[in-house]
Amino acid sequence: MYKVIIRSYWLSLVILSLPAALTNVIWLDIDNHDGIIKSAQVVFVAFCADWCPFSRRLKPIFEEAAAVFAQENPTANVIWALVDSVEQAKIADKYSVNKYPTMKVFINGELANKEYRSTRSVEALTAFVKQQLSSSIQDFAGEKDLERQMDKSKRNVVAYFADKNSNEYRSFQKVATILREDCTFWVSNDENLKAVNETMMHFRDPDTEDEQKFTGNFTDYNYVKQWLTDKCIP
Repeated sequence: MYKVIIRSYWLSLVILSLPAALTNVIWLDIDNHDGIIKSAQVVFVAFCADWCPFSRRLKPIFEEAAAVFAQENPTANVIWALVDSVEQAKIADKYSVNKYPTMKVFINGELANKEYRSTRSVEALTAFVKQQLSSSIQDFAGEKDLERQMDKSKRNVVAYFADKNSNEYRSFQKVATILREDCTFWVSNDENLKAVNETMMHFRDPDTEDEQKFTGNFTDYNYVKQWLTDKCIP
């Protein structure tokens, strides 16, 4: 209880010390929507409606979380945004929003598969956004290390890249970030990459334990994304 009180007091001091501009989130509308969504690594959006009491309750918490996050992570490429789903019904319809509040996250301009449905607190919201900035790929040092670390009850994607600076790896990394809640993504570490002569990727089915190899073109981002989406989201 004492820690909670101290934390709440500290958050209050942070908010009071911030300039007014930093305490505000961006309001999305039909005119700025495309530019905002594509302008940051992470865009966290809350769809609200003024008539909804839960939306009215979330709004100050969301704004406070945005201010605290900006204070703690001044260089993070993140935008916090609100949508008035009544005034901006076209945006709400675009993302099939029919309950309020609804919180969605966009990664590098693309909508992540799952909505935010956890605790609506400053701490929880800021922690969620920080997680979106973290790596969604886990390294492994050889097959024995992979078997030791892997949770076979989950959906796993294992990939090998000779060059982590390649377009193929960047495409894989981008999709892995979008699907981080649906699959666990593994890439062999730098030492193991020395023995890799070609880019390879396969999906491990938790039900059958079968390995399904990707045989498409790694340079075709949309194809890679669709293949992984089909495997990770049954």
